[in-house]
Amino acid sequence: MTFPVLEGKRWDGNAFNIMNEELYTFEETFQYRDIEGENYESTLKIVHQDNPDSIVTTDIRNEIYALNVGLIYKESIILHYCTDNECLGNMIIEKGTDYRQALIGYGNE
Repeated sequence: MTFPVLEGKRWDGNAFNIMNEELYTFEETFQYRDIEGENYESTLKIVHQDNPDSIVTTDIRNEIYALNVGLIYKESIILHYCTDNECLGNMIIEKGTDYRQALIGYGNE
């Protein structure tokens, strides 16, 4: 994460390692959210990737952080579809992951 937090601000999430550049973006900053029945007054979303292509590969990865709490939600959906002529465009998943996690409690609960 980079500071200051500004809507639309981008940075290279791999700036301090040898991996290829991967730009992250702040979105929906300082927003109220309800996740799993918990209310959070000030949150921000960090988008790692937002490619909802349903022909070849879907790649949607993001995290949501809440002020004075930390990570409250994480989503990583990476799906690779069949690209053979007979199944191209039919959203037949050949491999992939659909991972989601949500905070269900924190503090002295």
